[in-house]
Formats: sequence, C-alpha cells, structure tokens
Amino acid sequence: MIDWDRIAELQEEVGEEDFAEVLDMFFSEVEDALNGLSDASPEGWASGLHFLKGAALNIGMEALSTQCRDAEIALKADPGAQIEATALRATHQASLDELRALIA
Repeated sequence: MIDWDRIAELQEEVGEEDFAEVLDMFFSEVEDALNGLSDASPEGWASGLHFLKGAALNIGMEALSTQCRDAEIALKADPGAQIEATALRATHQASLDELRALIA
C-alpha cells in the first residue's frame, strides 16, 4: 500500500522535522481533491484523478496512485464510466492511517 522507500527518501529530502508538515499539507490537498470529485464533470474527474495520482505517487501512497491511474484509463476508454469515489476514499484512508502510524 505504501512505498516505504519513497517515504524514507522524502524524509531525507525535507528532514525529519518538516516531514509531518509535508504529510499534513498533502493530506489536506488530497481531501480537497476527493471532495471536489463528488460533483465534478467528466473533465473534472480526469483532472482530479490525474492530480491525485501524481500527488499520491510523490508521497509514497502507491495503492492510491495505482487506483487513480486505473480510473484514468477507464475514463479514457469510456468517458461515461462511473468511478467509485468511495473506493478512492477508502484507499486514501487506509494509506493515511498507515502513514500516520509512522509519524505518531
């Protein structure tokens, strides 16, 4: 679910003291993006998923990034495809819980 090598790399890049702040900022941005998906147009979904995919990959949330990538592919194949925001939220929450355990 989490790319722990990426987490270690990020901790080294920003420093131990700033790592928790980086995670908090990320959590807030992802939560905003997930909230924005609820009433987004198909173009909004594509944009939101792309943002989430990149942000999740950058912070080491491998499962969420993969899920967003798969949803992007589904939307490209069928712009009317229904993407489950609930599933994205569940993966995000599970990843968040795992990361928070690290910084607790």
